[in-house]
Amino acid sequence: MKRNCNTRWVENQIAVDVFDELYSAVISVLTVLFESTAKSSWDAAMLLKSVIDPGFLVAVQVLGVVLSLTRPLSQSLQKKVMDLKSTVDSVDDCVAVLQSYRNGDIAFLFIELFNSAEEIHG
Repeated sequence: MKRNCNTRWVENQIAVDVFDELYSAVISVLTVLFESTAKSSWDAAMLLKSVIDPGFLVAVQVLGVVLSLTRPLSQSLQKKVMDLKSTVDSVDDCVAVLQSYRNGDIAFLFIELFNSAEEIHG
């Protein structure tokens, strides 16, 4: 799994995507560690409890949506040469979409996120 990066938003999106893809494997490994007698079994139990929590799963899905929305903007801002007009337009687009979510135009998205989290959890 990729470690979360504090400064590179694109890498945050990649880390969330990888976590999503490897979720089943993460659960399997944590379960094996939890059931073992290794010193790490307590840590594995606590982590397993956290990552199967429905609130955590929904939060990861929401984070994935927000980061996928900001990813093109992040990539644009990390270029050595960028077009200021298109970058400002990208910022405006992100703000508009996030504002629409905040204003309640999110019911369809929430249902989709909830279904994704439910599918991941099993």
